[in-house]
Amino acid sequence: MNKSTKRGSANSYLTHTVKNKGITLIALVITIIVLLILAGVSIATLTGENGILTQAQTAKKNTEKANIEEELKIAVLSSRVNSDGADIDASKLESELTRLKANKVIDNFIAGATDSGILYTATKESYEFEITEIGEVSIAIKRLQVGDYIDYTPDSTSISTYPNKDITQDPLEWQILRIYDDGSMDLIGSVTSKNVDFTMAYGYNNGVYLMNDICKSLYSRSGIEARSVKMEDFEYWITDTGKTIRNKYVSRGGVAFNSTKTYEIEDSYYPALYAEENGSGIDTEITKKDGISASEKAPKDTVNFPIPTDKKEEQATTNGLTVTQTYWYLGDNNINETNFGEGAKALYSGKDYWVASRIVNCIERGARFWL
Repeated sequence: MNKSTKRGSANSYLTHTVKNKGITLIALVITIIVLLILAGVSIATLTGENGILTQAQTAKKNTEKANIEEELKIAVLSSRVNSDGADIDASKLESELTRLKANKVIDNFIAGATDSGILYTATKESYEFEITEIGEVSIAIKRLQVGDYIDYTPDSTSISTYPNKDITQDPLEWQILRIYDDGSMDLIGSVTSKNVDFTMAYGYNNGVYLMNDICKSLYSRSGIEARSVKMEDFEYWITDTGKTIRNKYVSRGGVAFNSTKTYEIEDSYYPALYAEENGSGIDTEITKKDGISASEKAPKDTVNFPIPTDKKEEQATTNGLTVTQTYWYLGDNNINETNFGEGAKALYSGKDYWVASRIVNCIERGARFWL
């Protein structure tokens, strides 16, 4: 009995020791889960919509706006004609605004319309500050700008128009590419992850049609029809500096942008659609001026995919083929503010992507027809 009692005591002591020195697997899992929850709460607290960092950024912007508003009110006070605060000397106020612009307090200012009651409108980044004829300063609604990100959700989810390949919708980020005078705008999505291949005359004839059709099917929504990016989007934004570089580019065939080259009969094969385009000359040195642009869809007899076999490729037979150099190149990393102004904010992606426009590149022997 005594031995049994002692053995029992020893076992009790050993069991007690394990409980104090060890940890069960269940407890470990629970601990990890709690830590993960705490980490998630901490991250959300910092970066969420109402997170500390977000609130700090908002507070910073509000402070900046308040400081600009205060500077404008001081400028108004300095422009008062009478000691009682009545009447504003517009020339004095303009001088004060010029000073604030020089000190980079504001970006710019413009005079208001005569019947608007607004004496001047000052701008800073994407904000407008209105100064009324009686000297009141107010912050107008934030102006949307090219490059701003916009929430946009398409209706469609998938497409199978592209031959032998289903193309699905990507979740894209959307930026403002262009704002029109009536307030409407063009949005441009980030580069998709999907690849499409265009080969030979078959691809040249159908590429613009297919790309626009894919975009329309995947990224439109009620009242909004999507299309592919095209060269006109770049041409709209290209600056004088960009045009100078573009016009200096010479192809391997020695042909400058928008100049022509005529090829002999044996080198005069061309995609069928090219005969319909501006800048083409089939069996003549005179180029077409009233045809379709390089970003328009194919003529009615060729829009149905696939293009008929007898419309795939043709050859000039008597006087050769005259083509216009429409391919242009500005060099590496060329989509920047110097060459494209504000448009670079939305056009630059850091990735290569197809543009739904056909181009011609004149090389030494024969022309290259591309998208």
